[in-house]
Amino acid sequence: MVDACRRPERGDRKREWDRIISEVKDATQDFGGLGFLGNYFLSKEERGEQIAAILLRMLVPALVKVQDAAERRSQIQSNLQVAVALAAYRADHGRFPESLDALSPKYLEKIPGDLFSGKPLIYRVTEDGYLLYSVGVNEIDEEGRWTNDEPRGDDPRIRIPVREPRASGR
Repeated sequence: MVDACRRPERGDRKREWDRIISEVKDATQDFGGLGFLGNYFLSKEERGEQIAAILLRMLVPALVKVQDAAERRSQIQSNLQVAVALAAYRADHGRFPESLDALSPKYLEKIPGDLFSGKPLIYRVTEDGYLLYSVGVNEIDEEGRWTNDEPRGDDPRIRIPVREPRASGR
């Protein structure tokens, strides 16, 4: 599990976690076939192995969720670094650049990519600002929609200018 977390590429980490989950499911699939009453016929060691197997089946998917959350936070941090560079570019030029490539090397040594897709971040200049986003954990481009949008999305984004929230039922 530690090796899975340390892999530098998200795709490699994801494949390794999938392999681990599959291995845990295979190893813990059969608990003796006797059901709950079968536990009375097992030795202490066998009961301990069953408890460990149950805990592993519960723990491993939770660890994957923790890894996803950490990667989402990392992507949000990268997006914020780009946003600061975009603000500096605008202060110098009076407008946002047409492409993120204009930020390197003066404003950012290297333009961070999308951790989830392995591609460049999605950046669109708008009439009064820009939209910058990653496809997010689900790896689906939801056009920059986030959890507070309708319909909901999971694309970590920065939208300038910030739109006013919709009034609910007023």
